[in-house]
Amino acid sequence: AHAVDVAYANRPELRSLTAQREAIAQEIAALQKDYLPKVGGNASYTWTGSRYPLQDNWNLGASVNLSVFNGGLTTAQVGEARATLKGMEANEEALRQNVALEVRQALSNVREGVAAVRVAETGLVQARENLELATGRYATGAGSILELTDAQASLSSAQAADVQARANYRIAVAALERATAHSVR
Repeated sequence: AHAVDVAYANRPELRSLTAQREAIAQEIAALQKDYLPKVGGNASYTWTGSRYPLQDNWNLGASVNLSVFNGGLTTAQVGEARATLKGMEANEEALRQNVALEVRQALSNVREGVAAVRVAETGLVQARENLELATGRYATGAGSILELTDAQASLSSAQAADVQARANYRIAVAALERATAHSVR
């Protein structure tokens, strides 16, 4: 669960969708303000005349604009923005589910990689012990060359399996880091 939360916080595509969703929510709020009347005002102060002292003039004005015929357009724009927002929310939820699945699969692969490395290490230890036994038996004449070469081949196979298990583990860790967009080291 922690890895999924880390992925939610760090994945750039999720952060991008979140920012887009927030921008659309702001757009809806701005569009809804078109329902309200717009109030304006102005003021001016001037001096006029051809002789001193000049005459003072004050002009004050106020206006209230209410768009009666624009209501349908504003309603349509708000509806469109809300539909876009719902689509963004659905896309974000789908992406969150995909990210969670990817993280859980990567975690599972890491756990499997750890188990595979342990098994490979155990196999490597056993193959080394078998080679030592086969070498000792061959040296004393109790074992055959075939037994010795089989033990050597088993050791080579165990070493290859160990290398492969470690490589698979590192690949699984890299996949987890990619899924969470965060280094796990």
